[in-house]
Amino acid sequence: KTANSNAKLVYTTVSSICSEQETMGSNISGSAKIDCSTGAEAADNNIVSVCGTAIKNALSDNGNAAGEAYIKVDNNSVEVVQWHKTSEDSIVGQYPDPSDDIENLPNFSDFEDNFSE
Repeated sequence: KTANSNAKLVYTTVSSICSEQETMGSNISGSAKIDCSTGAEAADNNIVSVCGTAIKNALSDNGNAAGEAYIKVDNNSVEVVQWHKTSEDSIVGQYPDPSDDIENLPNFSDFEDNFSE
């Protein structure tokens, strides 16, 4: 449940920022894999530049265990967020459509093909 809670927290954080951006006349679209402990990603991405620090701050109570998230946004609408503690972790949280059964957890890479490099 913690993984799903963290995915929902990232989802809510990004949704809030997307609403603010839309109010200012800006549009966020794209996808990213984000290191939630630093708010950074390997490549430049407008989702990271606009949302990275807010995601880091939202998960700051987790410290170095803030994890990684995949985020997909289309026209200021968050489509999906997946979160896991480490790349080796088999527990994956997702929002929306979180799994409540350990036997039916999504793979962290389920949406990877939808994310830009």
